[in-house]
Amino acid sequence: MRGSVSVADSSQAPSATDSPRDAQRRQALDAAEPRNLSVLVVYEVVFRIAWIFKTESVIVPAFLDALTGGTGVIRGWLPTLSRIGQSIPPLLVADRLRDTRSKGRVLRLTSLSMAAPTAIVAWMAWSAERAIPGWMPLAFLGLYILFFSITGLNQIAQGTLHGKLIRAERRGRLMWLGGVVGPLLAIAAAWWLLGPWLERPGVSRFLPIFAFTAGGFAVCGLVTFALREPEDQPHSVPPVSPWLQLRSAWSVYRGDAQFRRAARVVMLLTCIVLIFPHFQWLAREVLKLGDRELMVWVVAQNVGVACFSPCCGFLADRCGNRLVLRLQCVVLMSAPLVALGLAGLDGPTAVGRNWYWFVFLLLGMSPVTMRTINNYTLELVGPELHPLYLSTMRVCFLIPFLFSPIAGGVLDLFADRPYVGACWLFGSVSGLIALAGVLTFRMAEPRRTAALPYPECDKTELEFPPAP
Repeated sequence: MRGSVSVADSSQAPSATDSPRDAQRRQALDAAEPRNLSVLVVYEVVFRIAWIFKTESVIVPAFLDALTGGTGVIRGWLPTLSRIGQSIPPLLVADRLRDTRSKGRVLRLTSLSMAAPTAIVAWMAWSAERAIPGWMPLAFLGLYILFFSITGLNQIAQGTLHGKLIRAERRGRLMWLGGVVGPLLAIAAAWWLLGPWLERPGVSRFLPIFAFTAGGFAVCGLVTFALREPEDQPHSVPPVSPWLQLRSAWSVYRGDAQFRRAARVVMLLTCIVLIFPHFQWLAREVLKLGDRELMVWVVAQNVGVACFSPCCGFLADRCGNRLVLRLQCVVLMSAPLVALGLAGLDGPTAVGRNWYWFVFLLLGMSPVTMRTINNYTLELVGPELHPLYLSTMRVCFLIPFLFSPIAGGVLDLFADRPYVGACWLFGSVSGLIALAGVLTFRMAEPRRTAALPYPECDKTELEFPPAP
């Protein structure tokens, strides 16, 4: 799919067919690679520290509840808006990014732009201390989708820049350094700062949290000035329309039985996002836990990510991603049930109050699952179809998010009996994820194609935009 095709590895050794300009460009990239690698590691670390202070499953829904008084429907819009923002705008501007001479400039602009709506939210937290006007929750949701629209562009810019500046055999080093140092420092920062901030009374307790996040994104933008990036020449091929890209996605889903079976599992498995904003609500409403616990939950979720990532990666390398997806279904299926169990155990021993953080530890599996799904998708086809299949799976990610406001409405129906409403909603989501686990037994294991219980489709017959 044009516009999504990864930039070719620009750090290969010059060949005899290279023009003098191409050879000079590759030499410049090789010479600047150590510097660029260090800059991108710093960027990733600062980005992760800033991101942990606005965790979507903890901090953001808690702030929205403070503005609205805890309306489930409005809280349920958060996953929908975030996924729409990360999916649709990147689809519309992917070709324009392809033709941009400097990808680092795009990364800088998107990083600085992410700071703007976050800073406005910090101002809202300050002004809401005196009074909460009726327009403020809707304005917050508007800023929320704006922020994630910019975030989607930022993610594309990051990936494209990594492909351009860092050789393939060194991108793992970038991922390892950013993925280990970043979370460790982010957890330390959250443990040190979030607790005292959340102990403040009133809505203004969120002011330093969002102000710190905005400052972190601004620092990320300033870090990009240290990159050394030769400019690209724009492509002469006309861009492909989003409508044609959507037609191509439908062609993949309709024509490839392996992909279709995997997509069904994905759409059921990602139903966990329907209740992401409501885990903290359940603890605050039923267990009567205070804002101080938000910090503990943020840390627990990031510890979960750090623990599950190497375990799933180790198992996927040896046994395949299908088995890992099956185990991830078990973990994510258990998270809603554990939450309900702990919320129902709030007796004299207060077991639920003391152990509710374990729910967020389990939720740390969710982002790991997203990466596993991408890796499984890559194994279904050759490199020439990777962009098409990944972008199609991205569309499948979006579908469960569209039902998130309805899930929040279920909780509103049981406003006077919050635990009963949670049982209906959380139990239904757990059942859908369990069904996803069952359907993994019908998925293909691409590493053992000879054992497929059904014939492979001819992927050469799929309709997709011609490569440039």
